Amino acid sequence: KLVKQSKYIKGFLIRYTVELDTTSADSIWRDPEATTNQYTNTVSWNTHSDDATATVNRVVTVLEKSGKQSVNTFGDKTNGADYTIKINPTGKDLVPGKNYLTLTDTLTVEKGFSATLDRESVKLYDANDLSTPLSDNSYTFSYSTSVNAATGEKVYTMVLTIPDQRAFVLKYSYDTDAKNQHVELKN
Repeated sequence: KLVKQSKYIKGFLIRYTVELDTTSADSIWRDPEATTNQYTNTVSWNTHSDDATATVNRVVTVLEKSGKQSVNTFGDKTNGADYTIKINPTGKDLVPGKNYLTLTDTLTVEKGFSATLDRESVKLYDANDLSTPLSDNSYTFSYSTSVNAATGEKVYTMVLTIPDQRAFVLKYSYDTDAKNQHVELKN
């Protein structure tokens, strides 16, 4: 944008937008504990210079859950759902004074259908090593089913007690009896 004063150009303004590359090897944002960083932009022209600093903040969540419909080895969709939960990615002390925390996961299936937890699929991983699941001795696990009397929906509850101050990833799958029908899963 040119700024005119009389018939002479007094100066000009340059505006632009940048996007942070959070995936590069040297990005501070690859550190799950990073919550703030400052970026300084310097401009210079001949003997003049100036700079401006912007502070970027991010909120780190203690739980992040995702789910998708299961597929078989041929890539065909099945009657199941696969879930992944990222737990305490920064390894913070979430329950001060305690060494363990309890994670409760509930799946609700619409009336007329049921689901089955694939117990063999329940795997807890150290967030830094997704190649080898932790032994079952490193956490406690319980599972129960019930029916919501008001709605007739089946409710499946999984409870895990895991060490605090560590980052984990939990993976598990449910199968349904939906066959070729649409079924709503709330998890």
